[in-house]
Amino acid sequence: MKTQISKLGRPKLRGQATLELALTLPLFLMLLTGIFEVGRLIFLYGSVLSSSREAARYGSGTGENLAGTVYYRDCEGITNRAISQGLIANLKPTDITIEYDHGPDSNGENTIFAICPIATDLALGDRVIVTVSTTYSPIINFNNIVSFPITSVTTRTIIKDLDVMGTPPWTNTPKPTHTPTFTVTPTIIPSETATPTHTPPPTLTFTPTLTPTITLTPTITFTPTITLTPTITLTPTITFTPSITPTPTITSTPTATRTATPTRTPTATRTSTPTRTLTPTLQSLCGTWTVQNPAVSSNSWAIDIYSSSSINETYVFRIQIEWTGTALLDTVALRTKPIWADTATSIADLTFPYTYHEDLLIPAIINTPNQLRLTFSSTNFTIKHVKVYFDNGCYVQYYSDPYP
Repeated sequence: MKTQISKLGRPKLRGQATLELALTLPLFLMLLTGIFEVGRLIFLYGSVLSSSREAARYGSGTGENLAGTVYYRDCEGITNRAISQGLIANLKPTDITIEYDHGPDSNGENTIFAICPIATDLALGDRVIVTVSTTYSPIINFNNIVSFPITSVTTRTIIKDLDVMGTPPWTNTPKPTHTPTFTVTPTIIPSETATPTHTPPPTLTFTPTLTPTITLTPTITFTPTITLTPTITLTPTITFTPSITPTPTITSTPTATRTATPTRTPTATRTSTPTRTLTPTLQSLCGTWTVQNPAVSSNSWAIDIYSSSSINETYVFRIQIEWTGTALLDTVALRTKPIWADTATSIADLTFPYTYHEDLLIPAIINTPNQLRLTFSSTNFTIKHVKVYFDNGCYVQYYSDPYP
């Protein structure tokens, strides 16, 4: 009897599962198709937006292309840049429009005065306008979904007549101020002027001429080896008052010369050992970009710039370099492409007004090194500090350890 009941129940259960599948499968397929179409629409929009931006950047740059044409007149180059960035959108030259205006007028309106190709020269403040359009058509054609256009318009001010001839060497070098200005004149030599006249105490006039009495033997010439740091800058508190200066009143016997006691022996040099340990030797002030792997090879020094973002890209805008040694800085290269060539000594502050040039780009590629290489005239150099600024306000920097 039990066997008959189980056999009778099996066909009923199988029919129920088939019915549930028939009811839910169309809904599941519609949901999956909708997710696919929305994702495709967003991806297409991003491609159109990126193509218009890159084309406007190319057209607003300063300088000329390989054919000798300024970038804002290079219609083919602007169009090709937009097409290469919008491969997903399958753009065509007819989908791209290049126009020019003078910027907003007093009423806040923009008046387009020319389209590419342009015959006249542009003035300072003129802008290039790149419009990229395409049509979104769903792959699965539902009755209530129709094709509609996607358009992106990007406007950029053209950088005009901006030449970079190199930067002069850094002139504000405070290092020469530490010259041995303490010209310890031998005026206070042990001239046996201490005659037994025993002049009265009023001779202790405390005149400023007694300040050079810090001679106390040539071993205290205050050479850079003693690096009289600001903590012991020989301020007036250490002027060795006349009570210790071998004035004639104390020349009665050689025992009263207080010879070595006022020499401020090294025990009093509490130089506080410039504790600029600067533990963050590879410090990054923007979380997206970091510097790693500093390396020295013959007469060059290199470091890698890394990006941890696959979305945000940036451009190098400025580089500050500080080093010691007699070598001169000759060239600076990014990814083996020279971006600066001149001569600089000790400190260099390099700026690149032609921002958005492809040679200065730090692309949005994760864990890919962008090597910055400095080439010097000889091997006599030591890098102290390198700071790289980006056009978005961020920067990364490297300090030597210990910092000199």
